[in-house]
Amino acid sequence: MDGSRQWFSWRRAVLVAVVGLGAALLLWPRPGVCGMRAWGKVTLDGIPIREGTIAFVPIEGTPGAVVGGRIRDGRYDIPASAGLRVAGVYRVEIASVAPSGQYANYHFGDGVPPLGLLENPVPPRYNRDSTLRVTIWSSASQNVFDFELEK
Repeated sequence: MDGSRQWFSWRRAVLVAVVGLGAALLLWPRPGVCGMRAWGKVTLDGIPIREGTIAFVPIEGTPGAVVGGRIRDGRYDIPASAGLRVAGVYRVEIASVAPSGQYANYHFGDGVPPLGLLENPVPPRYNRDSTLRVTIWSSASQNVFDFELEK
């Protein structure tokens, strides 16, 4: 091989290595990077929560805003675009609504049925006083969090 061809091959090898390293650094999950999905199931006394909300509240120095979503038929799915951070620690708050069996003490008019009142059947220890904690991992398969709540 003459000198110019060796130089060309060497330059190409360096260019490929630099581009590969740059791509790896850009794509490698780093602490604090946004964009991890979290999903799972939520039950209360073994029964899937039909309708509700789930919120991931950043704690312990995790930057960012509260990230949340809906619970439907006992399942939730927070997309990566919502911004959960790799290595972030979050307090999880879960709430739901269900008929309380009580009615508003107000007469809306003839022929109008009474207004049924709703309540949150999920105990405060899982929402406003939540003790639930999760850490978001760089491997998506580790971000499946099932919550089996008890009254």
